[in-house]
Amino acid sequence: MIHKANPFWCVLAMIILCASMICHHKFAERGKIFTKQEVRAIQLGPGGIFFTGDGTGQVKVWNWIAEPTTSIQ
Repeated sequence: MIHKANPFWCVLAMIILCASMICHHKFAERGKIFTKQEVRAIQLGPGGIFFTGDGTGQVKVWNWIAEPTTSIQ
């Protein structure tokens, strides 16, 4: 079930996420979320999936893919 997100908590989550990424020097674009209107709800699911709900009421399921790793030979 997707609950309507409070804008305050969404902004706070983005600030914490960005601050964490900047502190760890890994701030790089990993992808984009495309919606018809602004994202109003985000819900985490099991196994790296998450759900977004936009202003039209459309719900999408996304899969978070791990960051590629390189091996030194």
